[in-house]
Amino acid sequence: MSSNWSLIRLEKEAPLAIVRLTNPPLNVLHPQMVAELDECFTGLATDPEVVAAIITGDGDRAFCAGFDIKEFPRMMEPGAAEPLANALHAGLGKIMNLGKPTIAAVNGLALGGGLELAMACDMRVVAANARLGQPEIKLGLFPGAGGTQRLPRLVGAGRALELMYVGEPIGAEEAYRIGFGQSGYTRRGSVVRSQRAGREHRGDGGCGAALHSTGGQPRHEYLAG
Repeated sequence: MSSNWSLIRLEKEAPLAIVRLTNPPLNVLHPQMVAELDECFTGLATDPEVVAAIITGDGDRAFCAGFDIKEFPRMMEPGAAEPLANALHAGLGKIMNLGKPTIAAVNGLALGGGLELAMACDMRVVAANARLGQPEIKLGLFPGAGGTQRLPRLVGAGRALELMYVGEPIGAEEAYRIGFGQSGYTRRGSVVRSQRAGREHRGDGGCGAALHSTGGQPRHEYLAG
């Protein structure tokens, strides 16, 4: 795997891989970051030293505050939106279908595409300072990277529609209450808890990975029966 990424950083703490988003100050998504995540998780899928992967944001302010608004004018150019949407879906698909447990350690802001990135993971450990939401509606947009499907599966259709239609973010306690993820941790504590959960898969006899072997079905539908 490349070591020349500029918007993510891969750290290995056997048997874990920790992928940090490093696009300060708010770790916003960018086409280059999406490409780097795709390449990184393609490599992690076949890395025998890695049994689980954690994604978190660098710094205290944000996990990922959504897509880089400076890219919006380019995205609005004729023919530009579809390739970007396809790249986003492909990149998040690499995470969702890694074949190994994935955990989002959510610190600070997780908005728009950042929340969709967290939802692509199997587990979400939410720090007390987190603010989570799908505010795209305030820009006349809708979640375009799988949020319309993944959010209802996690929190139910009614609560998901409210989050998407109103666009107001929620805090860690509410995220826990509606079933979005574990909460009550400090920023550092969310990463430590994620590391502990990831290491538990080392001795599970392969059960964590087996849950990802779904006969070709999308994982969430398989687990839902």
